[in-house]
Amino acid sequence: MKKINVFGWEVNPLFFGFIFLLAFSLVGGCTYRVWWLTDVPNYKIAYLWDKSNGTRTRLRHTGWVKSTPYFQEIYTIDPRPMQIRIEANNRVLNAMLVRFDTTGEDDFFEKHGLDDYNQTQLGEILKSYAYEGMASGSYNKDSLQKKYKFLKILGGTSGNINQGIIGPQTDTAHANN
Repeated sequence: MKKINVFGWEVNPLFFGFIFLLAFSLVGGCTYRVWWLTDVPNYKIAYLWDKSNGTRTRLRHTGWVKSTPYFQEIYTIDPRPMQIRIEANNRVLNAMLVRFDTTGEDDFFEKHGLDDYNQTQLGEILKSYAYEGMASGSYNKDSLQKKYKFLKILGGTSGNINQGIIGPQTDTAHANN
């Protein structure tokens, strides 16, 4: 078989063709992975935003998600429970366990827009809603959850001694002695 000259080297055309296809496949595969595939971890909720018509669709599966570059975008949000805290001088003054509730996703995205929300970003956003009205005497977590459907308050502590959550603890067995 006749050899061909490639950059001053004489090589077999079959060997050159094999190397060319291997390099093309490697570059093409990497480009496909970067531009067309997005990994959605099993603990996140994914949304597909179609840029051509502005619709948002919640994806029901996790793993590798294919999207068309420039026309579609994949966004994720982390709905796992998180502890949000009010701190001062390295002391926790108040702590609450909250999570993102998917029933209010439309309201949340209307207020904050589509983006990838991890635990840190989402925790700061939910903190502002969960502690709304905490300083006043009219704080009610049920009314907050009705007002903000994306907020689910799972539990928490309060600095208010009258609620009986934080306060002096008495042991009746030691108190009787």
